[in-house]
Amino acid sequence: MDNIKHVWSKEKQVIRGVRVVFVKSPDLAVLTKWFKRMETESICLFYSDDACISLRTSGGMLYFNLDISSCDSSNGPAVFDAVRQLAPKRMAPHMDALIRQCQQRIQIGHGKEKMVFKPLDSFEYSGSVLTTTLNNVAVSAIICHILSTYDPCQSIEETRRSVGSRLDDCGWTCTIEWCDVFEKLQFLKCSPCYTMCGDVRAVLNLGVVLRAMGQRVRDLPGRGSIQQRARAFMCGWVAGLKHIGNHPLHSVLRELHPPTGQKIFNSNAIERLESGGVADPVLDVVSLMRRYGATSFELDELCECLRHAGSECVGIHTSLTDRILMLDYGLSCTGHGSFAPIDPYVD
Repeated sequence: MDNIKHVWSKEKQVIRGVRVVFVKSPDLAVLTKWFKRMETESICLFYSDDACISLRTSGGMLYFNLDISSCDSSNGPAVFDAVRQLAPKRMAPHMDALIRQCQQRIQIGHGKEKMVFKPLDSFEYSGSVLTTTLNNVAVSAIICHILSTYDPCQSIEETRRSVGSRLDDCGWTCTIEWCDVFEKLQFLKCSPCYTMCGDVRAVLNLGVVLRAMGQRVRDLPGRGSIQQRARAFMCGWVAGLKHIGNHPLHSVLRELHPPTGQKIFNSNAIERLESGGVADPVLDVVSLMRRYGATSFELDELCECLRHAGSECVGIHTSLTDRILMLDYGLSCTGHGSFAPIDPYVD
C-alpha cells in the first residue's frame, strides 16, 4: 500500500485544467510549494478524506475546504472494486486478501451480551491498511464530479452554486467550508501564511498547539516532584514543536519552557509534521491572525496570559482561544476571565 501511495503522489493528474494532487504526508516543503501556487492557480490537494481546492473564476480566486462526513463507513463495493484495480497482477492476491479482511465478522460486547455482525459486502474497518487508499478513491471520485462542470469563465457566485449542486448528488455527504480569505485554506492541519518578506509558507494551525498544550495520557514521565516532572515534560513537548512556525506563540513557549534535546509528542499532527528542509522565516502576524478573524493585539494578550499564568494555572480563556479552537476543531469554550488558578480544596 505504501508503494501505491508513493506512485499516486508522483502521478500528474489534470481535470478540466485543474491540477489534482495527492500529498502523501504533511511535509512543509511540499505544502508550501502547493499553497504558493494555489494563491493564483486552480489546484486541488487531497489526502484520504481531507481536501482543499482553489479555482480560478472570472471574478477572482475561489477557495474552499472539503470535508466528507463518515467517509470510512460510506465507502461501498464500487470503491473497493476500484482499489482492487490499482494493484498490479502479481500483487492482486495480496490486495484480495486485504479486502477480505474488510469482509470479516466483528464482535461487539462480552459474555452473554456479545453480538456478532457480518458486513453485507466489504466494510472499511478502522485500522485497515486500505483506509487511505479507499478514501483517496472516494475523494477522487467526488473531485471528478465537482470539476465535470467547472468553467473558469463563470463568476465566483456561479462557480459556488455549481460546486454546491454537484456535491448534492455526489453519493457522499460533504460539507464545504468557503474561505473568504486565502489563509483559511486548511490541509493536513496546515494553512498558508505570508512571511514578513511577502512570501507564502505552510504553517501548522494554532489550534493543534493549543489543544495539545499541557495534555498527557497516563502519568508524567520521570521521578521526583510533580512540578519538576511537569516542567521537564513541557520542555520536551516544546522541543517537539520545532516545525510549527516562527511566530510569537512559538517564541513565548520556548521562553517559558526552554526545549530540551528529548522531543515529546502528544499529537499525531505535530509528530508527523516534516520540515522538508525549508527555511523558518518570521511570519507576518497580521496574516497569521487573518485566518481567525483576529488582530495581532489578541495574540499579544494570549502570549501575556501564558507568561503570567504560572505553574498553577489550569486554563486560559481569551477571545482568540475561542476563535482558534472553533475554526480549527469546532470546539466552543465557556467561562470568563483570562485564567483560572487551581482551587486547593477541590479534588
